[in-house]
Amino acid sequence: MLKYENSFWDNPGTGQLPRYERGPQRLYEKLEQGSVECEELLAYFSERIAVEEAYAAGLRKLAARPLISDGFGRDEGATLKTAFRGLLAESINLADAHSDLALELQSSVVQPLRSFSTEHRSRVRASWRLIDDAVRRAAGELAQVDRNHRVYTQKAAAAEELRLMESPGTLQPPASAEFEVKARASLAVDVPSAGMSPTSAEDAADGDVALQRRLIADGGALSSGPGELDVASIVLGNVALTRHEFHVMLQRMQTEVPQHDVRFGILGTFRGLISGESLAGWWCTNYPTVVRGEADATAVGQSMLAQGFLRFMGRRSLFQSRSNAYYQWKRPALDFQSDDDAADVSDDEPLGNRQALLGRAVSYERARREADEASKIYRTSVLRAEVVRTGLEEQLTNYLDCMEVWELNRLMH
Repeated sequence: MLKYENSFWDNPGTGQLPRYERGPQRLYEKLEQGSVECEELLAYFSERIAVEEAYAAGLRKLAARPLISDGFGRDEGATLKTAFRGLLAESINLADAHSDLALELQSSVVQPLRSFSTEHRSRVRASWRLIDDAVRRAAGELAQVDRNHRVYTQKAAAAEELRLMESPGTLQPPASAEFEVKARASLAVDVPSAGMSPTSAEDAADGDVALQRRLIADGGALSSGPGELDVASIVLGNVALTRHEFHVMLQRMQTEVPQHDVRFGILGTFRGLISGESLAGWWCTNYPTVVRGEADATAVGQSMLAQGFLRFMGRRSLFQSRSNAYYQWKRPALDFQSDDDAADVSDDEPLGNRQALLGRAVSYERARREADEASKIYRTSVLRAEVVRTGLEEQLTNYLDCMEVWELNRLMH
Protein backbone atom coordinates (compact mmCIF):
# COMPACT_ATOMS: atom_id res chain seq x y z
CA MET A 1 0.00 0.00 0.00
CA LEU A 2 1.32 3.39 -0.99
CA LYS A 3 1.87 5.67 1.99
CA TYR A 4 3.76 8.88 2.54
CA GLU A 5 6.51 7.10 4.46
CA ASN A 6 7.42 4.96 1.43
CA SER A 7 6.48 7.46 -1.28
CA PHE A 8 8.55 10.41 -0.05
CA TRP A 9 11.57 8.45 1.25
CA ASP A 10 14.76 8.90 -0.72
CA ASN A 11 16.32 5.60 -1.84
CA PRO A 12 19.42 6.48 -3.88
CA GLY A 13 20.75 2.94 -4.22
CA THR A 14 23.40 0.66 -2.75
CA GLY A 15 26.56 2.29 -1.44
CA GLN A 16 25.15 5.83 -1.38
CA LEU A 17 23.81 7.80 1.55
CA PRO A 18 20.21 9.04 1.32
CA ARG A 19 19.57 12.75 0.78
CA TYR A 20 16.95 13.24 3.44
CA GLU A 21 15.98 16.74 2.32
CA ARG A 22 14.53 15.76 -1.07
CA GLY A 23 11.49 13.80 0.16
CA PRO A 24 10.34 16.26 2.86
CA GLN A 25 11.01 19.21 0.52
CA ARG A 26 8.83 17.70 -2.21
CA LEU A 27 6.09 16.88 0.32
CA TYR A 28 6.21 20.38 1.80
CA GLU A 29 5.80 21.86 -1.67
CA LYS A 30 2.69 19.74 -2.24
CA LEU A 31 1.25 20.67 1.17
CA GLU A 32 1.89 24.34 0.44
CA GLN A 33 0.07 23.79 -2.83
CA GLY A 34 -2.88 22.48 -0.79
CA SER A 35 -2.83 25.63 1.34
CA VAL A 36 -2.88 27.78 -1.80
CA GLU A 37 -5.83 25.74 -3.08
CA CYS A 38 -7.69 26.48 0.15
CA GLU A 39 -6.99 30.18 -0.32
CA GLU A 40 -8.25 29.94 -3.87
CA LEU A 41 -11.49 28.33 -2.68
CA LEU A 42 -11.91 31.07 -0.08
CA ALA A 43 -11.47 33.74 -2.75
CA TYR A 44 -14.07 32.07 -4.97
CA PHE A 45 -16.67 31.72 -2.23
CA SER A 46 -16.09 35.29 -1.05
CA GLU A 47 -16.72 36.60 -4.53
CA ARG A 48 -19.74 34.29 -4.86
CA ILE A 49 -21.20 35.72 -1.62
CA ALA A 50 -20.61 39.24 -2.92
CA VAL A 51 -22.37 38.34 -6.17
CA GLU A 52 -25.33 36.78 -4.33
CA GLU A 53 -25.70 39.79 -2.07
CA ALA A 54 -25.46 42.21 -4.97
CA TYR A 55 -28.03 40.18 -6.93
CA ALA A 56 -30.40 40.14 -3.96
CA ALA A 57 -30.04 43.90 -3.50
CA GLY A 58 -30.70 44.46 -7.17
CA LEU A 59 -33.83 42.29 -7.07
CA ARG A 60 -35.14 44.19 -4.04
CA LYS A 61 -34.47 47.50 -5.75
CA LEU A 62 -36.21 46.21 -8.85
CA ALA A 63 -39.22 45.06 -6.83
CA ALA A 64 -39.54 48.42 -5.04
CA ARG A 65 -39.79 50.53 -8.14
CA PRO A 66 -43.03 52.63 -8.25
CA LEU A 67 -45.76 52.16 -10.83
CA ILE A 68 -45.84 54.69 -13.61
CA SER A 69 -48.90 56.97 -13.42
CA ASP A 70 -49.61 56.67 -17.11
CA GLY A 71 -49.13 52.91 -17.02
CA PHE A 72 -50.09 50.37 -14.37
CA GLY A 73 -50.80 53.34 -12.07
CA ARG A 74 -53.95 54.18 -14.05
CA ASP A 75 -54.99 50.53 -14.39
CA GLU A 76 -58.19 49.84 -12.43
CA GLY A 77 -57.33 46.21 -11.71
CA ALA A 78 -57.08 44.59 -15.03
CA THR A 79 -55.53 41.16 -15.33
CA LEU A 80 -52.13 42.42 -16.55
CA LYS A 81 -51.67 44.69 -13.51
CA THR A 82 -52.31 41.77 -11.17
CA ALA A 83 -49.73 39.70 -13.05
CA PHE A 84 -47.17 42.52 -12.84
CA ARG A 85 -47.63 42.80 -9.08
CA GLY A 86 -47.08 39.06 -8.81
CA LEU A 87 -43.83 39.45 -10.76
CA LEU A 88 -42.63 42.12 -8.32
CA ALA A 89 -43.48 39.89 -5.33
CA GLU A 90 -41.56 36.97 -6.92
CA SER A 91 -38.53 39.26 -7.28
CA ILE A 92 -38.65 39.99 -3.54
CA ASN A 93 -38.87 36.29 -2.75
CA LEU A 94 -35.93 35.53 -5.08
CA ALA A 95 -33.90 38.31 -3.45
CA ASP A 96 -34.56 36.78 -0.01
CA ALA A 97 -33.46 33.35 -1.30
CA HIS A 98 -30.18 34.72 -2.63
CA SER A 99 -29.59 36.61 0.63
CA ASP A 100 -30.12 33.38 2.56
CA LEU A 101 -27.68 31.59 0.22
CA ALA A 102 -25.05 34.26 0.82
CA LEU A 103 -25.49 33.95 4.59
CA GLU A 104 -25.27 30.14 4.36
CA LEU A 105 -22.09 30.28 2.33
CA GLN A 106 -20.55 32.72 4.80
CA SER A 107 -21.40 30.73 7.93
CA SER A 108 -21.11 27.15 6.65
CA VAL A 109 -18.28 27.40 4.10
CA VAL A 110 -16.15 30.54 4.31
CA GLN A 111 -15.68 30.84 8.06
CA PRO A 112 -14.83 27.14 8.73
CA LEU A 113 -12.63 26.97 5.64
CA ARG A 114 -10.76 30.16 6.57
CA SER A 115 -10.20 28.88 10.11
CA PHE A 116 -9.02 25.47 8.86
CA SER A 117 -6.78 26.96 6.17
CA THR A 118 -5.03 29.27 8.64
CA GLU A 119 -4.51 26.49 11.16
CA HIS A 120 -3.42 23.98 8.51
CA ARG A 121 -0.85 26.31 6.99
CA SER A 122 0.63 27.22 10.39
CA ARG A 123 0.90 23.53 11.37
CA VAL A 124 2.52 22.58 8.07
CA ARG A 125 5.07 25.38 8.26
CA ALA A 126 5.91 24.73 11.92
CA SER A 127 6.45 21.02 11.25
CA TRP A 128 8.54 21.80 8.19
CA ARG A 129 10.79 24.14 10.16
CA LEU A 130 11.49 21.37 12.69
CA ILE A 131 12.25 18.81 9.97
CA ASP A 132 14.35 21.28 7.99
CA ASP A 133 16.44 22.07 11.06
CA ALA A 134 16.93 18.37 11.78
CA VAL A 135 17.90 17.65 8.17
CA ARG A 136 20.40 20.51 8.13
CA ARG A 137 21.89 19.35 11.42
CA ALA A 138 22.26 15.79 10.09
CA ALA A 139 23.78 17.07 6.85
CA GLY A 140 26.27 19.11 8.87
CA GLU A 141 27.23 16.05 10.94
CA LEU A 142 27.71 13.92 7.82
CA ALA A 143 29.81 16.64 6.21
CA GLN A 144 31.92 16.79 9.37
CA VAL A 145 32.40 13.01 9.18
CA ASP A 146 33.68 13.37 5.61
CA ARG A 147 36.11 16.12 6.68
CA ASN A 148 37.36 14.10 9.64
CA HIS A 149 37.78 11.06 7.40
CA ARG A 150 39.90 13.05 4.95
CA VAL A 151 42.05 14.38 7.79
CA TYR A 152 42.45 10.90 9.25
CA THR A 153 43.43 9.32 5.93
CA GLN A 154 45.94 12.09 5.23
CA LYS A 155 47.57 11.79 8.65
CA ALA A 156 47.57 7.99 8.48
CA ALA A 157 49.19 8.10 5.03
CA ALA A 158 51.82 10.54 6.31
CA ALA A 159 52.58 8.31 9.30
CA GLU A 160 52.85 5.25 7.05
CA GLU A 161 55.20 7.10 4.72
CA LEU A 162 57.45 8.05 7.66
CA ARG A 163 57.38 4.47 8.90
CA LEU A 164 58.50 3.18 5.52
CA MET A 165 61.26 5.82 5.41
CA GLU A 166 62.38 4.68 8.85
CA SER A 167 62.50 1.01 7.83
CA PRO A 168 62.30 0.82 4.02
CA GLY A 169 62.79 -2.94 3.90
CA THR A 170 59.82 -3.77 6.10
CA LEU A 171 57.56 -4.89 3.31
CA GLN A 172 60.20 -6.49 1.08
CA PRO A 173 60.97 -10.19 1.75
CA PRO A 174 64.70 -11.05 1.90
CA ALA A 175 66.30 -13.34 -0.63
CA SER A 176 66.32 -16.22 1.85
CA ALA A 177 62.64 -15.85 2.69
CA GLU A 178 61.79 -19.40 1.62
CA PHE A 179 61.80 -21.56 4.69
CA GLU A 180 59.78 -24.19 6.49
CA VAL A 181 59.52 -25.09 10.13
CA LYS A 182 61.72 -28.16 10.53
CA ALA A 183 63.19 -30.13 13.40
CA ARG A 184 66.59 -28.99 14.63
CA ALA A 185 69.66 -31.24 15.08
CA SER A 186 70.39 -29.58 18.43
CA LEU A 187 67.18 -31.16 19.77
CA ALA A 188 68.21 -34.60 18.54
CA VAL A 189 65.59 -34.85 15.80
CA ASP A 190 66.91 -36.46 12.61
CA VAL A 191 66.39 -34.56 9.37
CA PRO A 192 65.17 -36.96 6.66
CA SER A 193 67.34 -37.35 3.57
CA ALA A 194 66.21 -36.96 0.00
CA GLY A 195 66.22 -40.68 -0.67
CA MET A 196 64.15 -41.78 2.30
CA SER A 197 61.28 -44.18 2.01
CA PRO A 198 57.65 -43.06 2.33
CA THR A 199 57.47 -44.58 5.79
CA SER A 200 60.52 -42.60 6.88
CA ALA A 201 58.97 -39.39 5.48
CA GLU A 202 55.81 -39.95 7.48
CA ASP A 203 57.86 -40.57 10.61
CA ALA A 204 59.77 -37.36 9.97
CA ALA A 205 56.51 -35.40 9.61
CA ASP A 206 55.32 -36.90 12.87
CA GLY A 207 58.61 -35.78 14.36
CA ASP A 208 57.90 -32.23 13.18
CA VAL A 209 54.53 -32.24 14.88
CA ALA A 210 56.02 -33.75 18.03
CA LEU A 211 58.60 -30.97 18.08
CA GLN A 212 55.93 -28.27 17.67
CA ARG A 213 53.86 -29.79 20.47
CA ARG A 214 56.91 -29.95 22.71
CA LEU A 215 57.63 -26.27 22.06
CA ILE A 216 54.00 -25.37 22.71
CA ALA A 217 54.00 -27.38 25.94
CA ASP A 218 57.14 -25.55 27.07
CA GLY A 219 55.48 -22.18 26.25
CA GLY A 220 58.12 -21.26 23.64
CA ALA A 221 60.65 -20.61 26.40
CA LEU A 222 63.27 -23.28 25.58
CA SER A 223 66.74 -21.83 25.95
CA SER A 224 69.59 -22.62 23.59
CA GLY A 225 72.78 -24.11 24.99
CA PRO A 226 76.29 -24.06 23.60
CA GLY A 227 76.39 -25.10 19.97
CA GLU A 228 72.58 -25.07 19.59
CA LEU A 229 70.43 -23.06 17.21
CA ASP A 230 67.93 -20.50 18.46
CA VAL A 231 64.63 -22.04 19.48
CA ALA A 232 61.07 -20.94 18.93
CA SER A 233 59.81 -17.90 20.77
CA ILE A 234 56.54 -17.30 18.86
CA VAL A 235 53.84 -19.98 19.12
CA LEU A 236 50.83 -19.79 16.77
CA GLY A 237 48.49 -22.76 17.12
CA ASN A 238 50.54 -25.77 15.99
CA VAL A 239 53.30 -23.55 14.54
CA ALA A 240 56.34 -22.60 16.64
CA LEU A 241 58.74 -20.02 15.17
CA THR A 242 61.82 -18.05 16.12
CA ARG A 243 61.52 -14.28 15.97
CA HIS A 244 63.45 -14.22 12.69
CA GLU A 245 61.23 -16.90 11.13
CA PHE A 246 58.11 -15.13 12.35
CA HIS A 247 59.43 -11.83 10.94
CA VAL A 248 59.99 -13.43 7.54
CA MET A 249 56.58 -15.09 7.68
CA LEU A 250 54.91 -11.72 8.38
CA GLN A 251 56.72 -10.14 5.44
CA ARG A 252 55.62 -12.94 3.14
CA MET A 253 52.00 -12.78 4.28
CA GLN A 254 51.89 -9.00 3.84
CA THR A 255 53.13 -9.35 0.27
CA GLU A 256 51.61 -12.70 -0.84
CA VAL A 257 48.14 -12.79 0.72
CA PRO A 258 45.67 -10.88 -1.52
CA GLN A 259 44.46 -7.57 -0.14
CA HIS A 260 41.03 -6.01 -0.63
CA ASP A 261 39.37 -2.61 -0.39
CA VAL A 262 36.12 -3.06 1.55
CA ARG A 263 33.47 -0.45 2.27
CA PHE A 264 31.82 -0.50 5.70
CA GLY A 265 28.82 1.83 5.46
CA ILE A 266 29.34 5.29 6.85
CA LEU A 267 32.82 4.40 8.13
CA GLY A 268 34.09 4.53 4.57
CA THR A 269 36.41 2.24 2.63
CA PHE A 270 39.16 0.33 4.41
CA ARG A 271 42.14 -0.57 2.25
CA GLY A 272 44.57 -3.44 2.55
CA LEU A 273 42.19 -5.89 4.27
CA ILE A 274 42.76 -9.65 4.03
CA SER A 275 40.13 -12.35 4.22
CA GLY A 276 40.16 -15.23 6.67
CA GLU A 277 39.83 -17.67 3.77
CA SER A 278 43.01 -16.33 2.10
CA LEU A 279 44.97 -16.47 5.36
CA ALA A 280 43.90 -20.04 6.11
CA GLY A 281 44.76 -21.12 2.55
CA TRP A 282 48.19 -19.47 2.78
CA TRP A 283 49.04 -21.27 6.02
CA CYS A 284 47.87 -24.65 4.70
CA THR A 285 49.92 -24.16 1.52
CA ASN A 286 53.15 -22.98 3.16
CA TYR A 287 53.09 -25.13 6.33
CA PRO A 288 51.44 -28.40 5.27
CA THR A 289 53.28 -30.53 7.85
CA VAL A 290 51.84 -28.68 10.86
CA VAL A 291 48.79 -26.84 9.43
CA ARG A 292 46.94 -29.82 7.99
CA GLY A 293 43.45 -28.46 7.67
CA GLU A 294 40.97 -25.73 8.43
CA ALA A 295 40.98 -26.46 12.18
CA ASP A 296 44.76 -26.00 12.43
CA ALA A 297 44.59 -22.82 10.29
CA THR A 298 41.80 -21.46 12.52
CA ALA A 299 43.96 -22.12 15.59
CA VAL A 300 46.86 -20.19 14.01
CA GLY A 301 44.58 -17.28 13.13
CA GLN A 302 43.08 -17.24 16.63
CA SER A 303 46.58 -17.07 18.11
CA MET A 304 47.45 -14.10 15.89
CA LEU A 305 44.24 -12.36 17.00
CA ALA A 306 44.95 -13.07 20.67
CA GLN A 307 48.55 -11.85 20.43
CA GLY A 308 47.52 -8.58 18.78
CA PHE A 309 48.87 -9.13 15.25
CA LEU A 310 45.44 -9.10 13.52
CA ARG A 311 42.26 -7.06 13.99
CA PHE A 312 38.89 -8.48 12.98
CA MET A 313 36.70 -5.94 11.13
CA GLY A 314 33.56 -6.71 13.10
CA ARG A 315 32.32 -7.60 16.55
CA ARG A 316 33.36 -11.24 16.86
CA SER A 317 36.55 -12.22 18.68
CA LEU A 318 37.01 -15.66 17.08
CA PHE A 319 38.96 -16.22 13.88
CA GLN A 320 36.86 -17.34 10.92
CA SER A 321 38.26 -18.77 7.71
CA ARG A 322 35.55 -17.28 5.51
CA SER A 323 35.72 -15.14 2.42
CA ASN A 324 33.56 -12.39 3.95
CA ALA A 325 35.48 -12.22 7.24
CA TYR A 326 38.06 -9.46 6.83
CA TYR A 327 41.10 -8.71 8.98
CA GLN A 328 43.54 -5.84 9.25
CA TRP A 329 47.21 -5.91 10.19
CA LYS A 330 47.75 -4.29 13.57
CA ARG A 331 50.77 -2.22 14.48
CA PRO A 332 52.67 -5.05 16.31
CA ALA A 333 52.65 -7.01 13.02
CA LEU A 334 53.69 -4.03 10.91
CA ASP A 335 56.43 -2.92 13.31
CA PHE A 336 57.69 -6.40 14.30
CA GLN A 337 61.46 -6.81 14.16
CA SER A 338 63.62 -9.86 14.70
CA ASP A 339 66.63 -9.80 16.97
CA ASP A 340 68.87 -9.39 13.93
CA ASP A 341 66.90 -6.34 12.72
CA ALA A 342 67.00 -4.71 16.16
CA ALA A 343 70.80 -4.94 16.15
CA ASP A 344 71.23 -3.32 12.74
CA VAL A 345 71.89 0.12 14.25
CA SER A 346 75.06 -0.38 16.30
CA ASP A 347 77.00 1.92 18.55
CA ASP A 348 79.60 2.24 15.80
CA GLU A 349 77.08 3.95 13.52
CA PRO A 350 78.20 7.47 12.58
CA LEU A 351 76.65 10.17 14.74
CA GLY A 352 75.07 11.95 11.76
CA ASN A 353 73.34 8.75 10.62
CA ARG A 354 72.10 8.01 14.11
CA GLN A 355 70.76 11.54 14.48
CA ALA A 356 68.96 11.24 11.16
CA LEU A 357 67.44 7.93 12.24
CA LEU A 358 66.46 9.42 15.58
CA GLY A 359 64.90 12.44 13.87
CA ARG A 360 62.84 10.19 11.58
CA ALA A 361 61.78 8.09 14.57
CA VAL A 362 60.63 11.19 16.45
CA SER A 363 58.78 12.46 13.37
CA TYR A 364 57.13 9.08 12.91
CA GLU A 365 56.03 8.94 16.57
CA ARG A 366 54.56 12.43 16.30
CA ALA A 367 52.80 11.56 13.04
CA ARG A 368 51.47 8.37 14.56
CA ARG A 369 50.11 10.22 17.58
CA GLU A 370 48.43 12.73 15.27
CA ALA A 371 46.96 9.90 13.21
CA ASP A 372 45.67 8.18 16.36
CA GLU A 373 44.12 11.44 17.56
CA ALA A 374 42.52 12.00 14.14
CA SER A 375 41.21 8.43 14.27
CA LYS A 376 39.59 9.09 17.68
CA ILE A 377 38.02 12.32 16.40
CA TYR A 378 36.77 10.50 13.30
CA ARG A 379 35.23 7.66 15.32
CA THR A 380 33.57 10.13 17.69
CA SER A 381 32.10 12.10 14.79
CA VAL A 382 30.83 8.88 13.19
CA LEU A 383 29.04 7.87 16.39
CA ARG A 384 27.57 11.35 16.82
CA ALA A 385 26.43 11.44 13.19
CA GLU A 386 24.81 8.01 13.56
CA VAL A 387 22.86 9.17 16.61
CA VAL A 388 21.66 12.26 14.72
CA ARG A 389 20.87 10.24 11.59
CA THR A 390 18.81 7.58 13.37
CA GLY A 391 16.95 10.27 15.31
CA LEU A 392 16.26 12.10 12.05
CA GLU A 393 14.88 8.98 10.38
CA GLU A 394 12.54 8.36 13.30
CA GLN A 395 11.45 12.00 13.20
CA LEU A 396 10.93 11.81 9.44
CA THR A 397 8.72 8.73 9.78
CA ASN A 398 6.50 10.48 12.35
CA TYR A 399 6.45 13.62 10.19
CA LEU A 400 5.34 11.75 7.07
CA ASP A 401 2.60 9.88 8.95
CA CYS A 402 1.31 13.12 10.48
CA MET A 403 1.35 14.95 7.14
CA GLU A 404 -0.61 12.12 5.54
CA VAL A 405 -3.36 12.44 8.19
CA TRP A 406 -3.45 16.22 7.83
CA GLU A 407 -3.69 16.08 4.05
CA LEU A 408 -6.56 13.57 4.19
CA ASN A 409 -8.29 15.88 6.68
CA ARG A 410 -7.84 18.82 4.29
CA LEU A 411 -9.30 16.89 1.39
CA MET A 412 -12.33 15.85 3.45
CA HIS A 413 -12.93 19.46 4.46
